[in-house]
Amino acid sequence: AVEHRVFQAGSERAPAVMRGTYLGLRTAAGDLHLYAARRAGPRAPLLFVRTPVGLAARRSAEAVRHADRMARRGMKGEPPPVEYPQLRKFTDVEGHRGLFAAVSRPLWIVNERGAAVALDYRVRHGCLGG
Repeated sequence: AVEHRVFQAGSERAPAVMRGTYLGLRTAAGDLHLYAARRAGPRAPLLFVRTPVGLAARRSAEAVRHADRMARRGMKGEPPPVEYPQLRKFTDVEGHRGLFAAVSRPLWIVNERGAAVALDYRVRHGCLGG
């Protein structure tokens, strides 16, 4: 994993059972993986179970071909000396908390009714309950 964040998602007003703890991972290939923290019982160890995000965050084949073509022609710029974090936790956005993934297809990961939901940045009327 290139980058990881442990975060809580859910409404600040919702009961604790409706909020969740998650682990977000970004790989070198640009993939985004999400794991939900679960306990089998009160004294059981914490387990991370993979949760499907439902959106591909990897660069498209066309974008990779274009970058290769620019590199062959010598038109590719120098890579940035510092790679900025692309997984950002947020709190108190209309009473919600979660994770913003600034990957090739940016998305918001929030907790809706006890389950993780990925909202694509193109959603015009995304409304969270809570």
